[in-house]
Parts: sequence; C-alpha cells; structure tokens
Amino acid sequence: MTVASVRRSRSKRAGAAGVRASARRALASLGWREFERLVGESFRQHGYKVSGFGGSAANASVDLGLTKDGERFLVQFRHWQKQQVGIAVIWELNAAVAAQGASGGFVLTAGDFTHEARKFAEACAITLIDGDALAQFTGAIKSAAKSPCLAMQSA
Repeated sequence: MTVASVRRSRSKRAGAAGVRASARRALASLGWREFERLVGESFRQHGYKVSGFGGSAANASVDLGLTKDGERFLVQFRHWQKQQVGIAVIWELNAAVAAQGASGGFVLTAGDFTHEARKFAEACAITLIDGDALAQFTGAIKSAAKSPCLAMQSA
C-alpha cells in the first residue's frame, strides 16, 4: 500500500463521516411532525402499512403502528433528538409490544443507544435504529451527500 493510497482511504473515510454527521444533524433538526412523516414514508417504502397513534414527542410510548405480512409492529421515536437512548425506552416499548400482542417493535433515534439498551433489545423483539442506520433508512444520508446544508433547509 502506497502513501497516496493511504491518504485517499483516509480522505474517503473522513468524507463519509462528514456526510453521516450531516445526515444525523438534519434528522435531529426536524420538527416532531416532519420526523413522523419521514419515518412513516420510509416504512411504507420498505413494504409496511403505517398507522399513526396520534402521540406527541413528550408523552407517547408508541408513535406508529406497522403491519407487514400479517404481523403487527410498534414504533417509538420520541427520543429522536437525544444523543444517547437508554434501556428505559426499550423496556417501555417492549411492554407495549407485549400488551398489544404485536410481533415486535422499532426504536429510532438520530443519536446512539447505550450498551445496556442494545443488550436488552437483543433479548426481545425490538430492533434499534441509530442515527447512521436511520439516515440510510430514510434516505437522509443521500440528501446530506448532495447538500451539506440539509440541516438548515428544514423548516
């Protein structure tokens, strides 16, 4: 490996990290309803039928309901602007999944999950979608790559 190829590799990694950070900022800057619409549309594009629960960012334990192939899933993203989501959020959604007889659930954040949250989610039917995965899932990472100012474009 030459010095030039090492520099190109580092430059590509730095550029990709910048795009990911820009996409995370763009997602975190969205208002509650904008974020809900974006996530709902993204799930639709992945083959889910989406229903809203009419919750609010401050108090809803379940934000969206999903169905796919006859199975029901619950989605929570009230902590979409937090840098780190802990185990309590996962526990709360897991309880809602059990109470409603759903097949599983998704917790979304523009940030990250604590180690404890990840371990607990592994033991239940809860899928965690962190900022990088969320940016890819919603297509925000593509938008951020085209426009580094995406975070400033949201109303």
